Amino acid sequence: MDWLSGAVRGDFGASYYYDNMTVGELLSDRLPVTVMLAVISLLMILICSVPLGLLCARGAGGVLDHAVNQILQTVMAVPSFFLGILLTYAFGLVLHWFQPGQFVEPSESFFGAASYLVFPALAVALPKNCHGGEVFEKCRVVRAV
Repeated sequence: MDWLSGAVRGDFGASYYYDNMTVGELLSDRLPVTVMLAVISLLMILICSVPLGLLCARGAGGVLDHAVNQILQTVMAVPSFFLGILLTYAFGLVLHWFQPGQFVEPSESFFGAASYLVFPALAVALPKNCHGGEVFEKCRVVRAV
């Protein structure tokens, strides 16, 4: 009960792995990067899924609708972590668009950190785009009723 009451107040205790650091310090160190990744992923989802879903809803049953649905179902079947590995291999190791493992801290360069997070955000956003596209396509059905 002591840990739970401390956790409610934001005190998660000391880290067993990192000496002389509290769990709260570890979380606060990593929170800016996590928030940046979430925001970039959300922007990618909104930019892609809204127009894609509306386009598919407008031409329901057409060639584009079926092609997009097939692509979305395929992408949705791939786990995000595996998609991240594929994106890192393709864009980092083959095309050399970025250096895997050379992350720039947001305190050093905000835009450098944001640009490094584009591919991890893409790995998170692609499967979510599938769900977003389906939601907007189903809006067509609701509107028709």
